[in-house]
Amino acid sequence: MSLLEVDKINSYYGDSHILFDVSMRIEEHEVVALLGRNGAGKSTTMKSLMGMVDVKSGAIRHRGVEIQHLPPYSRAALGIQLVPEERRVFGSISVPMMMPGLVTVFLFQFVAIWNNFMLPYIMLGNDRLFPITVGLSGLLNQGASQPAMYTSVITGALLSILPLGALFLTLQRYWQVDLAAGAVKA
Repeated sequence: MSLLEVDKINSYYGDSHILFDVSMRIEEHEVVALLGRNGAGKSTTMKSLMGMVDVKSGAIRHRGVEIQHLPPYSRAALGIQLVPEERRVFGSISVPMMMPGLVTVFLFQFVAIWNNFMLPYIMLGNDRLFPITVGLSGLLNQGASQPAMYTSVITGALLSILPLGALFLTLQRYWQVDLAAGAVKA
């Protein structure tokens, strides 16, 4: 008994007859390649096996049982599945699945860059150790030495936190949606 047997199937797209009496037999533990030029019917054959294209005549048997009347999801449960080769699969499946991780990496990278820009002003007391422009360090020094500038420096420090807060609140929806989706089982 064959794992999968296709016996003289004929498939159509509308009125166009695409597959003409296609037959093949696949045994257990056998690897089969379906080769042909463009338009030869390779994809239509696979879609016919999956139930995505109606078979007008012929038979498809899985372990001796006819399955051409089964819907695609039942055929998939038997192990007959179609894996598309298109590049769009990456963008339409992989990227949305990776979005929470990508957002997290982006946020951590943004925070690290932001901290490398702002943190030295807070932590380092020597101007020679600052890794950034002299303009901002001069502003901080003026704020420490001139009381009139103190309010401006504090306001500037508070404003420097706003982009981080806005970015976090904007990207938070990606975490919430995907955490909720992962918590619900179908």
